[in-house]
Amino acid sequence: MYCKKAKDFSEADILGIAIRLDHSAGNHLAIAVHDGEFCYVIHLADHYRLLNGKLTDQYKWVEISSMDEINKMHLAAVCQATYELNKDEGIPFAPCGGGKFDENGAYIGEVGTGMTCSLFVKELFEQQGYIFINNENWPIRKCDILWQKDVLRDFYAISEEDRLLVKHQEGLIGKALRYRPEEVAASVTFQSVPNNFDDINPISLKINQELSS
Repeated sequence: MYCKKAKDFSEADILGIAIRLDHSAGNHLAIAVHDGEFCYVIHLADHYRLLNGKLTDQYKWVEISSMDEINKMHLAAVCQATYELNKDEGIPFAPCGGGKFDENGAYIGEVGTGMTCSLFVKELFEQQGYIFINNENWPIRKCDILWQKDVLRDFYAISEEDRLLVKHQEGLIGKALRYRPEEVAASVTFQSVPNNFDDINPISLKINQELSS
């Protein structure tokens, strides 16, 4: 079993990857943190909605196998700092990505870029040097292209900046790689990292099954 119940996430675990079943949106990914008193999740919930909430039984969580206690403590602190730095302005949601974090955890991105819930986790970790995925030969799948199109088609663009985001993202459809929540979750289960798609994909399928059970 790769997925553990939320109630089993303890102070000793410190940090994990939380994932929630969501058939309509393609599952949802977050970072689970235990601060010694409370368990909570930090995640990009939607467009400019960066949230820090309770780790509920809606989620299951996956252990980061390659990370020791000291590194978990460091990254947990970075995650908390990232939330504090970005909670007021938020982070734009963009299905084709393009946004990054600086070394302090502040979001940086040109107009037209953003993140998904999965990219929020992946980019935050990678900026700190924790690289779990080998991007080389990561496939661009037809269903991911359709997902990108569907997200942008339903995007409620209110401001001029939102309209520019949609226009820019439309130009990236079919070019930008998509990392699904279960794939990012699967990527942290290895003792040795990074790993490529062929290694990660079978575990991501098992995680999907475990979320449904």
